Parts: sequence; structure tokens; C-alpha cells
Amino acid sequence: MKGTMRMAYVSCAPCGVRQSTWGSGVHARRFRHNDSRQGVAQWRCEWWKQQVLACVPGTGGVHTSIVPRRQSLSSRFMRMTTTAASEADPSDSAAGTQAQASSEQTEQGDASRRLNATVREIFDAIDSINLRGNWVFDSGNYILLPPSGTRPKAVIHFVGGAFVGRIPHLTYQYFLESLAAEGFLIVATAYDIGLNHMLITDDILTKFDAVATGLALDYGALPVVSVGHSAGALFHALGLSLFPSCQRSAVVLISFNNNQLSDAIPLFKEALGPLISQAYASQDAIPQLRQSIQSLLRVPAQAEQFAQRVVESDVLPTFFKSQFLPTLRDARRIFEQIEPIFDDLAGGNQDFYPSPSDVELAIRARFSAEHVLAVKYGSDPIDATDKLVSFLSDPTDSAASSITGSTRQVLLRVLKGGHASPALQDPFLKNRIPFLENALPEALLGVREPARQCVLSEVEETVRIIAEWIDERLESNDI
Repeated sequence: MKGTMRMAYVSCAPCGVRQSTWGSGVHARRFRHNDSRQGVAQWRCEWWKQQVLACVPGTGGVHTSIVPRRQSLSSRFMRMTTTAASEADPSDSAAGTQAQASSEQTEQGDASRRLNATVREIFDAIDSINLRGNWVFDSGNYILLPPSGTRPKAVIHFVGGAFVGRIPHLTYQYFLESLAAEGFLIVATAYDIGLNHMLITDDILTKFDAVATGLALDYGALPVVSVGHSAGALFHALGLSLFPSCQRSAVVLISFNNNQLSDAIPLFKEALGPLISQAYASQDAIPQLRQSIQSLLRVPAQAEQFAQRVVESDVLPTFFKSQFLPTLRDARRIFEQIEPIFDDLAGGNQDFYPSPSDVELAIRARFSAEHVLAVKYGSDPIDATDKLVSFLSDPTDSAASSITGSTRQVLLRVLKGGHASPALQDPFLKNRIPFLENALPEALLGVREPARQCVLSEVEETVRIIAEWIDERLESNDI
């Protein structure tokens, strides 16, 4: 038993106090014993050592005051196993230990490889998600080509509505990608909304001209069709009326909006305008008010910075760096447009320039497009398409004949939907998350398609109307 540990209870000879101790063949744990009779703490190291040694076989006999503790079955089994192993052949024991260690290493290696393969599969599945499509950014434009192997029929120059027109490749993604699938080359020009519409129109045309030459060299001479939604339709109309360099034979104007600022923004005149003017005009007296507004507008930028620090750790799948972070950055750009407008309003500007009446006069006098498709939706309270069509179709208007030498053709189509119908998105992200396409049960797939059609029927009808109208113009060589 030399070298093994055991618990024993030892009675103190001076005071009779019963204490426990651990003994090992040649030494004992040191105890601090309180002599209750003298009330003085004393060390009894040597005395305790002698008592423990006296009870260990081979060291001088057994002390009668030591009582061994009852041994558990588990400890007895372990001691029997140890004894049997020590009596076996040492070479067999070493070989068995080595084989067991080798087996454990193999199992650990296999488990590690299986874990790595599983993690890799998960990462690959996440990286296969494509939320941003196949857009290419160039000189302020988002460019999307038709499907591979399809030669473009025409170039669609698209301009979106206020605020969302800053990131048209995301806010109008389904609409524009559906048009590209019809064989059109899409150039969606991004812009920052403001009160000076002349500057915005000039900026849009400058950005488009920056890529037009390169596209002509790559794909040859293609007709250009202007397509605009809401404020984008207004900017196209201004470009075709006040900028002689902008020459288009065909234009599609969706949900044309030429309202005053107070009509374009609900409750602007009653509440929002006065609140902004007061907040910014009193910034010297109450600086906390403007600082609070600025802090609120900068929350998206702070969220982006936090996400960037997390993504740059290189622990997450590349999806977060290539897809999630750029999308978050694009969303921030929508909010960045708000504060400059507040500054303009605080400076005394309370309406757009040029005014809606001046825009109407310019379109009546100088609108140069020969073929116009006007699209409006039945549930759109801020739409001004009817008024636009009325003076574009006025037979007394000789602008088209004097500029182009022909009579303007205007077609009005009224569709179901609302003002935001062209910006509707696929709620199920079909074909954007590949691993879900194979994982969804058949019953859910049967429900998904009717639900998608219910949401996307308005935007798909808009795409069909526009594609058919352009194809008719192409077949008749009108554009």
C-alpha cells in the first residue's frame, strides 16, 4: 500500500478531538490543531506525523485511535483493476494502451473532418445567397444585361422615385430584372432627391452620357427608351423638354407626379414644414433640437459601422461581406438624403424648382418625344398622369410636330395597383436562396406560387405592358 492515499480519523492525544487526515506512505498533511484546554493555537506537525505513520503497515504498528473510513464500491473496483493491470504482462499493457490511443486519435480526426465538412457546407449554402443580383455599378449608374446569349433589343434608361431612386437596383429590383429578362439592357441612374429639379435632371443626364458611349461600342447602336416612375417620370419629362441634348423617340412615364411639395408629402404644410423650419431656425437658441434630429438620422450609419467591425473578423461566411454589408450601406444612402432637404427648407425654400406650373408650360412647349406610354394605377391619390396626358394629347400643341416633324402618339394604360406597385418585391426571394429551393416541401411550393402571384401581379402586368409596347415600336421602326 505504499504510495496510495487513504482517509483516516485520528484522535488527538492531548484533548481527545477527533480530526480527519490524509496519510501517504512517508508523509502526512500538516494540521493546525487548536488546544481547547490551553486556548492557544499550536502546531502539532510532528505529533500528527508520528500518529499517521504508526497506522501505515511497515512503519511501526497500528495506532488504536485511527478508524478507517468505509470504502465505496467504485474505489474498491478501481483498486482491483489497478492491481490486475499491474500483474499483467507489461508489454501487452503498453501495446493495448498504444492501440487505444491510436484508435481515439483516429476517431477524433474523423469527427473533426466531419465537423469541418458540415461547417463548410453551411458556409457554402449561405454564400450561395444572391440578394443583389448581377448589377454592375458605373459612373452613378446600375447596369444590368439581358440573360446570357441574348443580344439587347434596346436600352432602357430608368429613373426611380424620390429617395428610393438612390438605390434603384434594390428598390426596383424585381421590376427591372423582369424587364432585363425580356431582352432589354437596363441602365438605372441613381440620384439624390432635392428641391432643385433642374440640377437633379442635369445630373441624371450627365451620368447616363458617361456610360452611353461605352455601351454603344460594346453592343452597337441601340434605341434608348426612357422609363421613369413618380419623380423619375417628372425628371425624364423635364429632360425631354428643357435639355436639347436629350433626344428620345419613346418614353414611358409611370405614376407621373408634378405636385407641389405640400401635396407630394402628406401633412407637410400643416406640421412637417413648420416643425423643420422652427427646429433649424432656432438651432442657436436650442442647439439640442437639431443635434437630436441629426443623431436620429445617423443611426443607419452607426449600424453600418458596427456591422462592418463584425464582418471584418473573417469568421463569418463571405456572404456578409459581399452581400449583407453592401446592402446595408445602400440602405444608409436613403437616409442621407433627408438632412440636405431639411437644410433647404430651413433656408426658406418651401417648394420645388421649377414650380409645377412652370414644368407644365415647359412640357407643353418643348416636349420632344414622339411616342409616349403613360401608366397609372387605380389606387394612386398623388398621380398626375391624367393631366399630363391631357396636354400631351392636345391637338393645339404643335411641339412634337415642330421638333420631330411628326404627330405625337400618346397611349394611356390604367392598371390595378397603387403608387408603389413598380417597387414591389418577391416576398419569397425565389431563385435567390438556392438551398431553400431544394429544401422546401412540395406542399409549400404549391402554396408559394399563388402567394407570389398575388403580390407580384401588379408589377408583372406593368412589365408586360411596357415590353409589348416597346416591341411594337421596334417592329414598326418607330424608334
